[in-house]
Amino acid sequence: MPLPLFRLPPLAQRDWITQALSRPAPESARGLSDGFRLPGREGSLKAAAVLVPLVNRADGLNVLLTVRSADLPDHAGQISFPGGRVEPADLPAAARGHARAAATGGAARRRHHRRAPRELTAT
Repeated sequence: MPLPLFRLPPLAQRDWITQALSRPAPESARGLSDGFRLPGREGSLKAAAVLVPLVNRADGLNVLLTVRSADLPDHAGQISFPGGRVEPADLPAAARGHARAAATGGAARRRHHRRAPRELTAT
């Protein structure tokens, strides 16, 4: 199913994304987690936050992903969005996302950003 977003010129894509993120997620997109937890992951959920960096280039919209270090105890070597577990001493969510993006991908902080509505899911 092609999105109208990809039929727009690159400069108009930012406005489409801004409008889409200003609306709450549709009911059909909520609670999609099946509740399955891997063995050893039982118990309470842990807070986490990710940044979904969208790069608007002349040839179209791109999503920036990172590759997790092969030395990590969890999700080693996986392709992921920048971010991770929220620790009590961490910055607020938006600042944390910018800080993680700068640390992992060298992304510069931009004036144009939107925070999507908070959704809870278990992975």
